[in-house]
Amino acid sequence: MRWVHFLTAILCCLTSIEITASTLSIPLSLETGWEVLRYSRIKQNRVRFDNEGLTIEVDNSAGPVIYPLDEASRIQAVSFSLEISGDINLGNMIQGDKGADDFVFRLGLVYEGDQTLNFLQRRFSAPWVQRLFHLAPKGTGVDPIEFYNVYSDSRLAGKSRSHPLSDLLHESFIFAQPRDGKLTRRLDLNKSTRVLALWISVDGDDTGSRFTTRITDLKLHLPE
Repeated sequence: MRWVHFLTAILCCLTSIEITASTLSIPLSLETGWEVLRYSRIKQNRVRFDNEGLTIEVDNSAGPVIYPLDEASRIQAVSFSLEISGDINLGNMIQGDKGADDFVFRLGLVYEGDQTLNFLQRRFSAPWVQRLFHLAPKGTGVDPIEFYNVYSDSRLAGKSRSHPLSDLLHESFIFAQPRDGKLTRRLDLNKSTRVLALWISVDGDDTGSRFTTRITDLKLHLPE
């Protein structure tokens, strides 16, 4: 999918997380702390923050919404609630294949890791790769971004893959798109690695799809 080629800067910024015991409630009514990114030569999603939540309107468009954490943190689980209106125009195509790599919701976690860029890689690698590594604190690197996708094609159920366009992106297809469009889930994580940022991707540019995804709740659960 084309968005992989056009990742733009991920800026470290102040956040406004509500902390209750061991749960971080990510703000959805205000854009503060979020980065709404645009891909070159791809129509941008319409993104809105209000009392209903974070709403992403897709019309043959794409674009990530990124939330850098104030500091790298170990996350035990992520919980979220979605309201989805509309569908991906898959036809007979297999979702995720070339020309059909669109999803109503991809929840990405950017993990701190050991991978860094050497001098030649910093000079000659794609801009989005260089920007990705800027998320890591000085002296560290990143692991491949872990995406947990809501799939519309039942053939993907329970599968996972390294993205065909980049080994820095790994996807697991674990949430089926509900018929009524409402989805509330808790994702338990098995990694002790610290998380640097959340990366939400909603896209319909490959398939010319038109739909809306609204995030009404998003929480990070910390280890006790």
